[in-house]
Amino acid sequence: MPAILFSPQRSWRGFRGFVAGASIVLASLGGGAAVAATPAFPPAASMAAGTPGGGIVDAPEAMGEFIGSAAGDTTLTIDTPEELYGEVVAGHWQSFALDLSGRVFGWGSGRVMGAETGVPLGEQGHPGQVPLPTTSPVRRLTSDVGTTFAITESGELFRLGNDPAGGPPSETFQQVPFPPGVVVIHVEASSRSAFAVSADGDLYAWGSRSLGLGGFGDVASLPARIPLPDHVDFREVASTDNTNAALTADGDLYMWGLGQAFPVPTRVDIAEPLTAISANLFRGVALGKSGNIYPMTGLGAPSTGLGEAISVPTLGAVTQVSAGGVHVLALDSDGQVWAWGGNEHGVLGDGTTSPADNPQPVHIPTDELITQIDAGYQHNIVLDEQGNAFTWGANQSLESGSISEPIVSAARSVESPYRVAEVSFDGIAATNLQPLSSRQTLVTPPPHGPGFVDIVLVLDTFNTHVVNPILMPQRYEYVAPIELRDAVLHPTYGASWSVALTDSVLHQSTRFRVVDGELPPGLELSPTGVLSGNAEQEMTSEVSVEATNVIGTSSATLKLIVTAPATPGPSTLPTVKPEGSANELASTGFDPSVYLVGALTLVMLGGVLSRQRKRDHSTHTMNAR
Repeated sequence: MPAILFSPQRSWRGFRGFVAGASIVLASLGGGAAVAATPAFPPAASMAAGTPGGGIVDAPEAMGEFIGSAAGDTTLTIDTPEELYGEVVAGHWQSFALDLSGRVFGWGSGRVMGAETGVPLGEQGHPGQVPLPTTSPVRRLTSDVGTTFAITESGELFRLGNDPAGGPPSETFQQVPFPPGVVVIHVEASSRSAFAVSADGDLYAWGSRSLGLGGFGDVASLPARIPLPDHVDFREVASTDNTNAALTADGDLYMWGLGQAFPVPTRVDIAEPLTAISANLFRGVALGKSGNIYPMTGLGAPSTGLGEAISVPTLGAVTQVSAGGVHVLALDSDGQVWAWGGNEHGVLGDGTTSPADNPQPVHIPTDELITQIDAGYQHNIVLDEQGNAFTWGANQSLESGSISEPIVSAARSVESPYRVAEVSFDGIAATNLQPLSSRQTLVTPPPHGPGFVDIVLVLDTFNTHVVNPILMPQRYEYVAPIELRDAVLHPTYGASWSVALTDSVLHQSTRFRVVDGELPPGLELSPTGVLSGNAEQEMTSEVSVEATNVIGTSSATLKLIVTAPATPGPSTLPTVKPEGSANELASTGFDPSVYLVGALTLVMLGGVLSRQRKRDHSTHTMNAR
């Protein structure tokens, strides 16, 4: 039965990414180990000397843990939330859990006491959502002997299964009516009665047959307050098949019932104040403030309500205790689970069915601390600090989650209640959703420009109840594939020269290097893809370069022809070539107009010289006279 109240909601750390190296896998759709980059090279115009290139993008303060190709050719494995549950309970033939939003999930059989069949919960051992007719989230669950109760945040109480008042069992959660204004904080059921505690500290009872319902009658179809001479501030209640107990805010214990010498709640003498009580069909236990565990004797006078303290060989203090049908669980401050008692169905979790008189440690397959325990009639369930649930024991109705083992004698993980129904990146739907397990889904992100985008999940459950969209805490970083292609470059001997091998904006992880051949002396390739320097001699060389970033690698061959700078020579006039028509000259790459201008220039120059000679001759003749 439940040992603690619902724990506060924790922050969701449900997705681990690529940098963490655990929960995200990037792969090429072509089957290669790395994303294949198509060889490409920027046009010659973008490779002019002195072009600095696109540069490296500065990283944000916190890199995204999900990284993929902007081309949309990578796949991503997404984990469903790891902090799955906030509380777990083990019933008679079923198990229940609350997620952090107050939704109820169940698995196993919905059968009730005295019935061999019932409505299955979940699907083949998978947790399935169990709806309630209320908008208020559930914050507390209890389950025993075929009756399951849910307490909402607003203090409403709902029942599933057996009716303690003797009415027909319910296959869905039905509200239990209380007097107006009553806020329920705790509830417990036995096979034929039920007890609840209100926020005001009052005790309420209802049920059938003579079970010592607090002195106001043998049958009560609806909850009624147990009248006491003085007000007592009760906080918890526990019930076996013949004994009832209630714990006050001050740690006092009250007991009553068929197995007691007193029909109404009566304070009993105890060795120390108590912090918790727990009961199942045939046994009950109490936890003292010192960490001592006391069995409820259930018989005799008030002074003998509890037995001798049970010693747990732990270095830490016992913080929780929970009574099962034939066994007891305890949890210490180090997160270690202990078990003792009967073991017919493997409830001690030691891989056997042998009983144990003394507490022994139970191995739970998690590296996280266990934060909650609950012992059912013939099986158990515990919760770790990340919200992962583990169960073991009887499994005839799949209450321990396995579909093939009638007994689960060692703790096993409870599957996620969620499946990924949709994934979107910046509002664009992913494709090729493939469930890998109940906790993992493989998706293909859509193509997108480089940069960070939000990822939104839409989850549903195994019985198709849709869960509201969830914004993942990490973002997805699209990275442009590196694109290089072969090229011929012409550095100038004796002159400073540089060229960027790409004008694209580069991811911060991008690095360039020469993988084969040697650059001409005086030139070097920077890690950011700039080839620069002052070539020291005329020569021709060929090198292979490689560029790599987080999503892939590209390579190209560069041919570098180092030439001397051009030296200006004497000017010469073009020679007129009369052969061929203008069209024929044009077809050879010569412009006929150049030769026409040259010929006209010569003719004009000849005319000027002829006139000058005539003037000189006339002047000479006049002087002679």
